[in-house]
Amino acid sequence: MSKQSKQNIETILPLSPPQQGMLFDTLRAPQSGRHIEQVVFDLQGPINIKAFVEAWTRVVQRHQILRSGFVWKQQDDPLQVALRSVEVPFEEHDWRGFDTAAGDARLKSYLEQDRLQGFPFTKPPLMRLALFHTGDNKMTLVWSHHHIILDGWSLALVFKEVLLCYQALSEDCEINLPEAPAYRDYISWLQKRDADQTTQFWTNELRGFNRPTPLGKELPPGKPAKPGEEFGEERVSLSEDLTAALRNLAARRGLTLNTLIQGVWALMLSRYSNENDVVFGITTSGRSSDLPNIESAVGVFLNTLPLRVRVSAETTLQDYLAQLQRYNAKL
Repeated sequence: MSKQSKQNIETILPLSPPQQGMLFDTLRAPQSGRHIEQVVFDLQGPINIKAFVEAWTRVVQRHQILRSGFVWKQQDDPLQVALRSVEVPFEEHDWRGFDTAAGDARLKSYLEQDRLQGFPFTKPPLMRLALFHTGDNKMTLVWSHHHIILDGWSLALVFKEVLLCYQALSEDCEINLPEAPAYRDYISWLQKRDADQTTQFWTNELRGFNRPTPLGKELPPGKPAKPGEEFGEERVSLSEDLTAALRNLAARRGLTLNTLIQGVWALMLSRYSNENDVVFGITTSGRSSDLPNIESAVGVFLNTLPLRVRVSAETTLQDYLAQLQRYNAKL
């Protein structure tokens, strides 16, 4: 942090465990684009650019985490430093001279370069905006940020507030938003939790499990993965009809769709690994009801946890899924 930034400091906090992991992972591979999130919006109609930028500024000012940078050098543990005020990076481009194919290609190139550019952790905000004019009253907005400051739940909260502020500013009305929950309250709550109790819980839950669940395809001995092949991502989109059918099936059985998908995944892992006891990672919202107004808080609350599932041929499918749902409820 520069001397000027130090004078601008509002508060200094420790990191949550998921934040620590994302910081370490990014520092280990700074030009990999890991944990860089990009949200792309297609906008229609005239837009008041001044009010739009001011709306984002107001929302960033409301939320401590959006004004936070991260320091780790010469520290026993990494820290997040919230500044009193920051300037939201905003750039504007005129692409109205390009046809659809050329515009799509330029946007794809921009997104790739933007992801690899990343963010300097010590210079908040760890987000930026780019607005591309693609036609008369047609625009594409790219909102880029590091995952270390926002989880998926928070994205909708932030954009909703931006739209409310933009409407008020455009109509020259007063902005009436409730006081935003402070991220420091969540960090304080985390610090007060009983670490020994948590350790004991996971020791009990994972007792007897001593090797990773294989996926059924392993590299031959002595053949290391090539650079860039250490991990990958596969996306599969289900049709609306199939998605609706799965939701209806889960509802009829008194289950969540999440439980149904986890149960199917565990069965598949069991089949491919030839194991009746499997473990895989899941993501939870991390928004505890112990914290007031946690549903409207902005920041990183999610957590990644191991989920252990025991598959038994003697258990009916309904009982198996019901047990899985009960187990999820206590995580």
